[in-house]
Amino acid sequence: MLTYAEIYKQTQAEVSLRQTTMPLEELKEKARKAPSPKNGAAALHSHPGFVAVMGEIKRRTPTAGFLDPIEDPGELAREYVAGGSVAISVVTETPNYLGTLDDFRAVRRAVEVPLLRKEYVVTPYQIHESRALGADMVLLMAALLEPIVLDLLVERTQSLGMEALVECHSRLEARQAIQAGARIIGINARDRETGAVDRSMCEQIIDVIPPDITVVAESGVRGPRDVFDYARVGADAVLVGESLVRSPDPRSLLRKMTSAAQHPALRPDRASRYRHHTDEKEGEA
Repeated sequence: MLTYAEIYKQTQAEVSLRQTTMPLEELKEKARKAPSPKNGAAALHSHPGFVAVMGEIKRRTPTAGFLDPIEDPGELAREYVAGGSVAISVVTETPNYLGTLDDFRAVRRAVEVPLLRKEYVVTPYQIHESRALGADMVLLMAALLEPIVLDLLVERTQSLGMEALVECHSRLEARQAIQAGARIIGINARDRETGAVDRSMCEQIIDVIPPDITVVAESGVRGPRDVFDYARVGADAVLVGESLVRSPDPRSLLRKMTSAAQHPALRPDRASRYRHHTDEKEGEA
């Protein structure tokens, strides 16, 4: 598995190649002509007390290996929406995930819900490229980027009307995302080195995140129970990829997940949890 430094270098090389055929200024013009972005944060946090479900389209992962050929990404996206997915993540990274820009274009043509472009984003070029494709959200990884670069890319993303979903694996990275101005923070429960999933990561990290920031729980969502558990600790949304891609009936699985996401036993809102945590800290002081 590549290190973050190797991924950064590999991605920069790929972007440089794309720039030879599509210069930045030409790309910016395409981005300006693209339809206005949809409000991804609102879609993921539209029902306080419930958790939204965002399905993901990807063919393989470095940890799980090959998942499915996904010959028609647009049709799969339509199945996701029919099952209750309020937004869709489309992986466009090729070397490690077998995703393509054409996958994103196909999904954009097929559905109207907000789309997250998921790739190793390391340069402003990719932000403009995402907007030109019709993306509404862009994934940024705190572990991959220096804080000053993260700040720059979050600002650039928001300046184009999109939202940056900043992925974190620790409380420190979550604080860096907050400092950068992220309005959506993803908490990834998967250890990148071992592939192991620790779902308690969400509960460990979420307390440092203010309630006005949308929290997306990532990894380890196999079925309705996992959706419920993430919602119970305060996540606003869950990202579901591997289990949906491998499912023979993703629409049905999503319906079960969205039903669990609206269970009446869930907290009325995450603000109460954050206030409780703040009160505890003040009491300790």
